Amino acid sequence: MVSIITPAYNAESYLTETVRSVQSQTFDDFEMLIVDDDSTDDTAEIAKRFAAEDPRIRLIRQANAGPSAARNTAIEQARGEYLALLDSDDLWMHTYLADQLAILAAHPDVDVVSANAFNLGGPHDGEPSASACSS
Repeated sequence: MVSIITPAYNAESYLTETVRSVQSQTFDDFEMLIVDDDSTDDTAEIAKRFAAEDPRIRLIRQANAGPSAARNTAIEQARGEYLALLDSDDLWMHTYLADQLAILAAHPDVDVVSANAFNLGGPHDGEPSASACSS
């Protein structure tokens, strides 16, 4: 039902946590497309390991073209009814997909649902990206 689009470039420090946050979702009808954008670290190997263990995860490799091109590559191969964007250095709460789909079901006139995220690394490590939410 949901195609999770994850561009990844030199993301070995965060990718394992990112994928585990997806695998721990309470809603599990998804595919996760990790696009390795020609990383020079172990990003592709980490994604390959997860893909070998979980059939919902696919690794796609491409020559370095940046995150937008990586997202477009994944979107071209996506099979889900919905698209969910998740960067390789972000995490989701366990009910993220269920909550997003509930909003879409309750509001059929809505086309896009966005959410806050928690920063990983840097001066704002562990803090939400935005301090307030709007509805």
